Amino acid sequence: MHLERKEIHNAKSLFKLNEKIYGLAEKHKVTYDGFDVGNVDPSKAIERDKNIVPE
Repeated sequence: MHLERKEIHNAKSLFKLNEKIYGLAEKHKVTYDGFDVGNVDPSKAIERDKNIVPE
């Protein structure tokens, strides 16, 4: 299965989403190998706030 959607995350919310998807994959006995992170516009870099330190 392949899915694409636009979402904005920080490190903590991205980690929680990944845990949730791994749980769904296990429940439905399908393979999930993670996701890719990038800018919606592939010609631009990922924007980040340099003043925030991940927890």
